[in-house]
Amino acid sequence: MGREIGLDVQFNRAPRNPSWTDLGRIIVENHHINCVVKTSYSAHLVELFPEYTTLYSYQLDLIPDEEALADFHNNRAVFQIAEGNNSEAHEHFRLAVELYPDSSATWKNWSILYKAEGNIDEAEKCLHKALGAKGDKASVYFMLSQVYKLRDQPEQARRYAELAEKFNRRNPFYNYAKAERALKEGKPDEAIAHLRKAIRLMPHNARFHVRLSEAYLVAGDRKGSDYAMAKARKLGYSGQTLIAGQLSGN
Repeated sequence: MGREIGLDVQFNRAPRNPSWTDLGRIIVENHHINCVVKTSYSAHLVELFPEYTTLYSYQLDLIPDEEALADFHNNRAVFQIAEGNNSEAHEHFRLAVELYPDSSATWKNWSILYKAEGNIDEAEKCLHKALGAKGDKASVYFMLSQVYKLRDQPEQARRYAELAEKFNRRNPFYNYAKAERALKEGKPDEAIAHLRKAIRLMPHNARFHVRLSEAYLVAGDRKGSDYAMAKARKLGYSGQTLIAGQLSGN
């Protein structure tokens, strides 16, 4: 619509926000695209979701229209998988890679569908395409290790598993995910250790500091919780922790 009235509008990929959606049959990691309107003197970010205006400073990663449209088809494919419509999902994946073949996420998701259907050959082909595309490599290595386990090729499986672990150790979101798991298992001290490592790797992510504040609160360390929350607020976070909100309502 902005382009129709003569505005210079481009798609922008938002900084990664570690959150997931449960669609019943599958768990989806959420990514986000917004828009940037350029004028003669500046660029203005157009954002409809508050969490992306409070948790992150604006960091532009402009992407071509083809990549944005490919993301749309990738998303539609995932929703079709969740609803059990595999043939429709395949069609959306085909459209996505025709538009933008350099997306690791699309190839990974397509491999998941093939693997679920028992087509290990095509799943493996998709994963090797993902390795050559733009995006996260650690998850591709892990998925390849699982494929080679199914093929009863232990050496290949071990090699890719080791590569996945090597990449994951340097991935703040991997440590964030391990912290989430530890909190669910009632291990706040372990969660704190993982979150502190995530913050060392990516110190300016407010979400990590918010979750660290919550983990400290679960561990009974109010001082640590307040300190972590203060860091989050300095980074632009303007909400409150879910746990703190529950406690204040009691």
